[in-house]
Amino acid sequence: MVSGTVPFKAQSMRELHEVILNGDWCFPDHMAGLLSVEVKDLITQMLIVNPNKRITIPDILSHPWITEVSFDVFDETSGTLDNGMTRDEMMSSFNHDTP
Repeated sequence: MVSGTVPFKAQSMRELHEVILNGDWCFPDHMAGLLSVEVKDLITQMLIVNPNKRITIPDILSHPWITEVSFDVFDETSGTLDNGMTRDEMMSSFNHDTP
């Protein structure tokens, strides 16, 4: 999403599954120095293998990279995304009861 490439790479589906299950990934070399500390922190927390330790959707939505970084898709005047949805509407659209 932010680097233009997927986080997990492998030569076969079997190897890809192993890489994902082992959490074997890194930020691409071509992005060195281009990604903010906040986005690196968010991505790192999202890719934690153990779902009990992985960042939750509500925590993602309140992460500094989401709340403090200004995106072109967010209209600060109306407080909505390009699709007209408010942050609260977007957050409530997720089912927080599923693991």
